[in-house]
Amino acid sequence: MALDRRLAAEGDCTFWYKQEYSDGGFNWQSHVISFKFTSCE
Repeated sequence: MALDRRLAAEGDCTFWYKQEYSDGGFNWQSHVISFKFTSCE
């Protein structure tokens, strides 16, 4: 299984997380999430 993970910041409070994975062939899947710390305004 192949994995590729990335974390990127947008501004000071919002972060984006991207993960791609494969079963070893050409069948790739992606997950994208964003999160923001509650202490940020």
